[in-house]
Amino acid sequence: MTPSHSGKETSIIDVTNINEKVYDLLKRRIIDLEYPPGYRINVRDLQKELGVSNSPIKDALFRLAGEGMVDISSRKGTYVRDINEDDIREIDEVRIVLEMGAVEMIAPRITEEQLTVLEILYKETLFKGADFNYKKFMEKDLRFHQEIINLTNNRRLAEIYNRLNAHMQIVRFQSARRRKAPLPWTNKDHRSILKALKERDPEKAKRLIKEHRVKARDAFLRKVPNE
Repeated sequence: MTPSHSGKETSIIDVTNINEKVYDLLKRRIIDLEYPPGYRINVRDLQKELGVSNSPIKDALFRLAGEGMVDISSRKGTYVRDINEDDIREIDEVRIVLEMGAVEMIAPRITEEQLTVLEILYKETLFKGADFNYKKFMEKDLRFHQEIINLTNNRRLAEIYNRLNAHMQIVRFQSARRRKAPLPWTNKDHRSILKALKERDPEKAKRLIKEHRVKARDAFLRKVPNE
C-alpha cells in the first residue's frame, strides 16, 4: 500500500473487484509489450507498485498461465511466455473456425443497423499515406473482427476468441515497429466480407473469412523467424 496525503494507505488501483482489475492490468502490459517475452514478473515488486496484497496478483498470474501468456515455475519464478510459429498456426486455426462459425450464424439475420456499425468500423481501418499508424490500424482491424464475433450474442464464443486474440495482439505489436502500411489485401478483404454479409450470404462470407485469415497468418509467419 502507498501512503496518501492524509496519512492513510491507498492503492493505485480501485480495490472494487480488485482481482479483475489486476488481471486486466497485467494482461494489457503483456499485450503492449511493456512486459516483453521472457520478462520476469516479480510479485513483491507488483505488491509495492500497486498497493495490493499478493492474493489478487497470484490469482491474475494463474489465470494468465491458464491462457498460455505466462509460465510459472516454483524454482525459476514467473515469466512472460514467448509465442512461436506453432502457437501462431494453432491460434489462427481456431480463429478461422470461430470466425467462419460467426458469419454463418449472423449472415441470415444481420440487421441494417448492425451492418452500419460494421461499415463504420471498416471505414475506420482505411488509413492513407502519412496518416498510417500500424498500431492504430491494428486496433481498428481487431474491432472489425470482434464486432463480427459479438454479433453472434454468444458470450462463451466471444470469451474464447478474445483470449486467442491476446496472443496475436502481442505478435502484431512486435510488427508495429516496422510496418509502414497494412497488408495489401486487407481493405479489399474487409470490404468483400462486409458485402457478403449485406447480401446475407453465409457460404460466401465463410469462404472470404477463411481466405482472409489464411493470407494474414501466412504473412505473419514469413516475418516471425529470426526477429
